Amino acid sequence: MAYVTVPKDIVKIKEKYFNFTTRQIISISISAFFIFVIFSNLKDIIGTEVAMYISFIIIFPILFLGYYEDDGVYLEDKIKNIIYFYKNNKPKVYKTENFYTKGLLTRKLEKAIKIKN
Repeated sequence: MAYVTVPKDIVKIKEKYFNFTTRQIISISISAFFIFVIFSNLKDIIGTEVAMYISFIIIFPILFLGYYEDDGVYLEDKIKNIIYFYKNNKPKVYKTENFYTKGLLTRKLEKAIKIKN
């Protein structure tokens, strides 16, 4: 009988177009728009070469956001986790009850109560 193997973790399967994920295509299109606008506005003012360098420096974070993924966690999620960690990181205090001193205090109180009676 014929059967089809199904991967155990379907979440890791990503839909791809032209060997790019949807996230990568969106980041490429946004960065292409920004590079066109920035370059076309700056090339007459400061020159072609410098305008290209500036536009690449500006669009690099957009492309990095689209492509970076480490263990299924995207960059903005890592940044949120880091901010949450440092915002909510308070010193952990380990508190215990010392039954020995508690027992001594109760004995002293019992002796004091017996003496008064």
